[in-house]
Amino acid sequence: MEYTVTFTKQIIKDSVYLWWKTVVGWHTVLIGIILLGLSVYLYTEGNDSWYIGALGSISLLGILIFVTSYIYKLRQSLQFLSNDNSVKYNFAQDYFSTEAHTGRSEIKWSLIKKVLKRQDIWLLFLSGGQYLTLPVDELSDEGKAFILSRVSETGGKVV
Repeated sequence: MEYTVTFTKQIIKDSVYLWWKTVVGWHTVLIGIILLGLSVYLYTEGNDSWYIGALGSISLLGILIFVTSYIYKLRQSLQFLSNDNSVKYNFAQDYFSTEAHTGRSEIKWSLIKKVLKRQDIWLLFLSGGQYLTLPVDELSDEGKAFILSRVSETGGKVV
C-alpha cells in the first residue's frame, strides 16, 4: 500500500510541538517557573543561602534547556523543506519505507515502540526519542487500521 504526502511548515510545526509536549511537556516548564519564582521570593525575603541560589540557577537552566530543545528540533526539522516536500510511504507486511528528496529508508515494524495518535498527525516513535511524522488526513481507514495492527502485533504501544 502506497501513500504520498506533501509536507508543509504547519505539519512540521505541529509534529515538533506534539513531540515536545510528549517528551518535555508544559508541566515541566511550569514546575521550573514555580521553583524559580520561589527562589526569587525567598531571596527577596532575605534568605540568601547558597541553596536558594542553586535552586534558582538550576530552575533557570532547566527552563532554558526545555525551551531551547523545542527551538532546536523545530529548526532542525524545517531545514529539510525544499521545493519537493513530498514523501512516499510504502506499507508492507514486515516493514514500511519512506522515500523523499533526502533519501530512502526501510524500517521494520518491530522498531516502532509507540504510535502517538492525533486527529491529523501520528508520531511513530523509535528508540531514543527519535520519531517519524505521519500525516494521516488523507490516509484511508484501511491504511490506518493496517499500521495500528502491525505496530500492535510487533509489540508497539498505541496511545
